[in-house]
Amino acid sequence: MMKFNLIKSQTKKNKATYHSTIIIDESGNTTNDIYSQDSYLIISYTSKGIKEDIHNQIELPFESLRWIKNIITNGYWKKPSEGGLPKNQHACKATLNSEVILISRSMNAGYSGKMGFNIMNKSRGSYIISSYPQKVQITDDAVKAHLLPVIDKLTEGID
Repeated sequence: MMKFNLIKSQTKKNKATYHSTIIIDESGNTTNDIYSQDSYLIISYTSKGIKEDIHNQIELPFESLRWIKNIITNGYWKKPSEGGLPKNQHACKATLNSEVILISRSMNAGYSGKMGFNIMNKSRGSYIISSYPQKVQITDDAVKAHLLPVIDKLTEGID
């Protein structure tokens, strides 16, 4: 499994390709930045603090990106009668590139009442508490505006 360092310094950012920024709160103090590096999608979380910023990230192998897109667009966003997931299925898990990726539906994705997803890489430890898996919470709007276009760009031409 490829190892990464936390993307928080300009040096680390220079090694990764920047794709998009998701502003999580209206003040702009909390953001998710989307990068790619060495066949991985990296979503870097930053919350600006008074004394110190909080940084974390999730690393997802490119092999998982089509599966993530398919589960979201054809699973969660479609009704069961249209071929979507059963109404009572709230999470999906797959092992891709030897990494366990889990997606679950969230009814409060960063904001109260704002629907979205929890995306988790259970094979990698969080940079904040290493015994917890890496994860990100992202709203449906951010998935549509930021994540899916980046996935489409990164998977273009990959069989």
